[in-house]
Amino acid sequence: MRESQPLSETGERWIAVTKVQSPGEGEALRASLRNAGIASRLGHDASFAQHLELQVAEADVDEADRIINGLYGIDDSSEGAQPSEEGAPQSPLVCPNCASSDVRREYRFRLFVLFSLLAIGVCVAVGQPDVAFLVVCVIAIAVLLIPPWHCRECGQRWRGYNPQP
Repeated sequence: MRESQPLSETGERWIAVTKVQSPGEGEALRASLRNAGIASRLGHDASFAQHLELQVAEADVDEADRIINGLYGIDDSSEGAQPSEEGAPQSPLVCPNCASSDVRREYRFRLFVLFSLLAIGVCVAVGQPDVAFLVVCVIAIAVLLIPPWHCRECGQRWRGYNPQP
């Protein structure tokens, strides 16, 4: 059972309609709901500290669900909601290997910047600044090949759109 939530402006409870990975994703969904005249807020998910919950007033849950499903390309007009062909891909929340929910996305740009700066520094220090460009290109290719999703329990790495067993 849900803990009692603080009341919205209309005096109703806030209900979580979806979980989001980042504040940016949450703000984008909030803007879509705001355009439809639905008040919303972002709150922390008590069960999974890395995620945020998008919450709406209890009376607006059905309409908010319809709007969010439309944004992600899920057609809920039939009995079983089916994703449409042009829908936005959803990020994986479980490991394809062990079904653990303790997964995270590694941000590869940080690795690229770190290794590139290190390589440039070494190339300049040994008197080979012309080689630095080639080394940075090799680092970029290597970092792009690293799958971004990582399971903290089993160590499996995969791409979100094509899970590898």
